[in-house]
Amino acid sequence: MARENGESYKTDASVLRETITATVKALGEGRIKPEELPIDPKTNKSQIRYAPGYSSIPPAERIPSSPYTVDALAKFLGETKLSTGVAHEAFRTTFAALELISEGYLNESAIKGMEVWKWS
Repeated sequence: MARENGESYKTDASVLRETITATVKALGEGRIKPEELPIDPKTNKSQIRYAPGYSSIPPAERIPSSPYTVDALAKFLGETKLSTGVAHEAFRTTFAALELISEGYLNESAIKGMEVWKWS
């Protein structure tokens, strides 16, 4: 839905950021089951992220988390390339921005108002 609206109405990147953020949060809270975002057993461990965050660094054992990959998240949200089934560039770029924001390397104001569909 976010993708369809973004293409039709030239939505800025905040819509996709909010969609990803809400989904990762719901996964971390257990409202989305990990099996809904399956991880291929052959996946390189560096590609695995841990909800409710965006990092590939596993949290301390006492902190509950749910593993996922960017491609699994994109597939769950319908944000993949039709030809390959992997996350499209706008999705990857948006996810990368969220990861940088969460780690303190990027400020949201630096990307405010950007049209996400120009990133792909």
